[in-house]
Amino acid sequence: MWAGAVVSVLGGVTGFLLQDEIREEVDRRIARQGGDTGGLDPDIFVAIGVAAGVISALIGATLWIVHAVFTGRGRPWARVSGTLLFAIGALLFLAGLAQPAPALSRGAGLLQQLVGLIAVVLIWRGPSGSFFDDRERARRGY
Repeated sequence: MWAGAVVSVLGGVTGFLLQDEIREEVDRRIARQGGDTGGLDPDIFVAIGVAAGVISALIGATLWIVHAVFTGRGRPWARVSGTLLFAIGALLFLAGLAQPAPALSRGAGLLQQLVGLIAVVLIWRGPSGSFFDDRERARRGY
């Protein structure tokens, strides 16, 4: 799960690397709307796109870290909520495939999904169940 936090942050960095591609996409969308920007500078849209990517990456990294800490402590809720967050993220990733995106962005998203899948598989395997059971019994004083 710690690897997921790192991959999430690296995914946010790709926004800075892809500013030119984001600008090209903004220009294409403005052209499709007849050139109307509503009086806003197109660079504002690029800045918003990059900022949204960075904020999403920081939120994602924070969720990875919280789940890593509490999964390491053997908290069952972390295992369940981490799995749910992975499922939601996977669905959003699949839905995002319908939108145009640079290859680097797609690659970062795919890497994030692979790390999430590996984490989910590992926390639900047999030995992990024993770990969570032992931690829960110790926490409750059994």
